[in-house]
Amino acid sequence: MSNKKWRILIVEDEEPLREVLALKLNKAGMETEFASDGEQALYLLNKKTFDLILLDLMMPKKNGFMVLTDLRARNDKTPVIVLTILNQEEDIEKAKMLSAKDYYIKHQTYINDIVKKVKSNLKINLK
Repeated sequence: MSNKKWRILIVEDEEPLREVLALKLNKAGMETEFASDGEQALYLLNKKTFDLILLDLMMPKKNGFMVLTDLRARNDKTPVIVLTILNQEEDIEKAKMLSAKDYYIKHQTYINDIVKKVKSNLKINLK
């Protein structure tokens, strides 16, 4: 097994969810950083590289759709998993059209399932 530390950017304005996601991902052997809004996320993405982004859609300053649009405009291929409260079909389609790999509704998804999906997207087998 490689010693690579997978770097995950958690873009989420709800601090308790950010903390739980980071705790679970760190325990699974990944490194995490936070952004509490889309503007901060884009700033970090201009400075650093990440292996995967967990992205909320409803955030202050710049929403997740704006972040996805910006990533697509600059041809950034970092995989994005959307984790949001928006459950309308048009929101799901729009996110996928903007290259989101997966789309999960917060209140319908267990944190452990998100960790499994992150591992699956990164094609890693961590304990």
